[in-house]
Amino acid sequence: MHSPCFTSSSKRRFPFKEFGIYFVMGILFISQAVAGWIMVASGLDQRPAVSHLNLTLHLLLALTLFSLALWTAFGHKYGFHDTSKKVTWSLPSKLAAFSFVILIIQVSYGGFTAGLKAGHVSDTWPLMLGKLIPPNLFNSWINIFESPQTIVFIHRWFAWLGLILVPLVYYIVKKQNYPADIQNGLKWLIGVVALQITLGVLTILSYVNIVIALIHQANAIVLVGLAVFFIHRFRAVDRK
Repeated sequence: MHSPCFTSSSKRRFPFKEFGIYFVMGILFISQAVAGWIMVASGLDQRPAVSHLNLTLHLLLALTLFSLALWTAFGHKYGFHDTSKKVTWSLPSKLAAFSFVILIIQVSYGGFTAGLKAGHVSDTWPLMLGKLIPPNLFNSWINIFESPQTIVFIHRWFAWLGLILVPLVYYIVKKQNYPADIQNGLKWLIGVVALQITLGVLTILSYVNIVIALIHQANAIVLVGLAVFFIHRFRAVDRK
């Protein structure tokens, strides 16, 4: 028997078992709209600026929707993973997932930085306010969510962890003779990560030039997309 299918306006069909994915996408789309309204409303009370927390929530919901859509697209292109079988996570898969978490944290702090205009705290690099590590950055846990100085300091240096992790993943997959497309893709990923850090430094030195800052933000979306791609491909290799 054929699985029940829904028909889209383009006359393409998808199995009923995929309904859950698209339902979640719809919920995320609605949540994104609600979060956007809350974000805008947060800037209408006494100050012409939105809450950096609401802005980051709005951003993360958008990236979640983007990531889920990409994962589904990769499933259609490369095949959906069989979730009925428990498959051990290989070291490259674990590192890719960990790198994705690091990236999301870094993007979150990018949202905090933008919402608080923390990029204007200092236009020097690597020194910040004349010091490599300014004082009183972490004298309270609330600083990591509210202090512009602490937030921009974390955003400046957390990215370098990604620049360490990606070459490490490349070294492992090359040593284990993974498919050529994965190895070549990781070379490009190293370049994109290096470009992102370079753009971040230039954003600082230019005192947040709007064009450079926007390219920096756009490249972050590219990085999220690439991270989803590699997790999908690594898990596919794990199942073979």
